[in-house]
Amino acid sequence: MFYLSMFRETKIGFFISAVLGNYVIISFDAQNNELKFAILWSLLNLAVFHIIAFRKFLKINKFLDNCDLENFTANCEKMLKTYTKIPKGPKRGITAIMLNLSTAYLWSGNSAAAAKILLMENYFFPNNKAGTEREFIYHNNLFRLYMQENDIPKATQALTQMEQILLTRKLTELDKHKYFNMFAEKRCMLNMANGNYDGCEQIFELAYEKGISTLSKVSAKYNLGKIYLHYGRTSDAKEAFEYVVSQGGSTYCKKKAIEQLEILAGAISVPPANELTLEDKQTVQMVESQAVKKTESKNRVFRMNMQERKQYNLVITVLFIVFFVLYGAIGALVATTGEYGPFLELPPLLRGIVSALISGFMGGYLIAGSVSGIWLGCRFISRSKWLIILACIFFMFSVPIFHLVGFFVTIPFVIYNAVLLRRSNELRKGSNCT
Repeated sequence: MFYLSMFRETKIGFFISAVLGNYVIISFDAQNNELKFAILWSLLNLAVFHIIAFRKFLKINKFLDNCDLENFTANCEKMLKTYTKIPKGPKRGITAIMLNLSTAYLWSGNSAAAAKILLMENYFFPNNKAGTEREFIYHNNLFRLYMQENDIPKATQALTQMEQILLTRKLTELDKHKYFNMFAEKRCMLNMANGNYDGCEQIFELAYEKGISTLSKVSAKYNLGKIYLHYGRTSDAKEAFEYVVSQGGSTYCKKKAIEQLEILAGAISVPPANELTLEDKQTVQMVESQAVKKTESKNRVFRMNMQERKQYNLVITVLFIVFFVLYGAIGALVATTGEYGPFLELPPLLRGIVSALISGFMGGYLIAGSVSGIWLGCRFISRSKWLIILACIFFMFSVPIFHLVGFFVTIPFVIYNAVLLRRSNELRKGSNCT
């Protein structure tokens, strides 16, 4: 319910769909099973709109990954107002929003606004994976706040708390690797503030190479620029700071990089538009058109990154296997113990095997295809709030269409994703070898 409650569109859509669906169910005589169907319909709506809201939440986080702090901050503030009014201290539900908002303020250089959020009392971190992650991010943001304020002792305390979380909490190997890398980068930043640059270049070069988002690469490049300056490598420092300026959006790092470039080479002068050559204008137009096409392509239903394709294939495959075994066992049991049904002319053992395979495939594909259709349908309607509203109003048509699409699309789309993932792994192995 957390993600569903953050967006007004999903709350309204869930309410309309649940009310209309239950009204239709109760209006028909369902052999006194109206309550069961109403509960099932409400749970289905809850799952669908929770997925839609979660995807909207991930889409908002992409603003931060792409250094678009204005849109990210505006959406976080809107979510906070939609979810609840700010209490004396954040409750469990709004902790994630508050941490995201403090992250936005820190990256934009607004340490005063970030301090108002981070220094509030009564933060609640449950003893589970989500709580551990949020507590680590909380101390990570405290560290960055104190570093911006040049309060080295308090930054050291925040870093110590991060280390305690890594040493005492149970984490998966993937999370442990991610958090240890974040901790190593923060420890280097603290060492650099104390004048110790030993080993920091390797840490931030690795962070830049492994960085997935633009923001992580910009942060790594900015710190590399400071390291290059310390060792007198002005040309490398200039190149690093120019990268931060070109990719940093509205981040605090970009402002500091501009200051460093002004110190190194006077000031950065941008030629007026009328002084651009014809070749420069054509280059600008080409880059802008590519950016527009890239933005439009992200809105396509089947356009996913490799991580999303991997998650899709994993979920659909696991569902198919689980329900294949379940329905196959039921089919085999019915075929070998019953006196009616298909394949009665076959021996009992062979009849059980054939029935298990057919029943398992039909049952597994029914469930996997239904989930796949809902998954892809949610991706489609999440592009616009009007599509969500229309899908809710005409739910008697939209839901069957989602299932129908899943029935025809699931197998070819799983195969297509598997081919792309294999090619991606081959390219990655090839790049590692070179």
